[in-house]
Amino acid sequence: MKTMTVEDIMKHEPCYTRERIIELWAGRESLSFSDVAKLDIPGVDKVWAGVYCYMDDRQRRLFAVQCARRALSRVESPDPRSVAACDVAERFANGEASIEELDAASDAARSDARSASCAAWTAAWSAASAAAWSAAWSAASAAERAQQVVDIEEVMQ
Repeated sequence: MKTMTVEDIMKHEPCYTRERIIELWAGRESLSFSDVAKLDIPGVDKVWAGVYCYMDDRQRRLFAVQCARRALSRVESPDPRSVAACDVAERFANGEASIEELDAASDAARSDARSASCAAWTAAWSAASAAAWSAAWSAASAAERAQQVVDIEEVMQ
């Protein structure tokens, strides 16, 4: 299981100071994500650690697609363009779609005016770009944070 040191965390410019991280870690030199999930910090900070520090680029993209699909599942009749955008973003994360396909799906999904579907597309698009953190942040704000911690652990396995 992947572990992270304080130095690894600091590379990602967290909002916590080095001293606060050391205090939270109670003298341990490294932590697994399961260890971080048990810390007494807000859920969104646990999601940040999982997304930024424990996932590789592909895992971040796939997690963001999962978040987008979860958001779409809360819409009674999601726009098919948003659903298709998730499909393309997932294929892109797996190396099965081109950037041109992603751009086309983006253009189509952006014309979807419903807010929940737009939020889901934003998450999926962010997953397909380098800004996967934005997608995870949006999803963390909209969904149950504790469940997302479990989801992150599942993606990381």
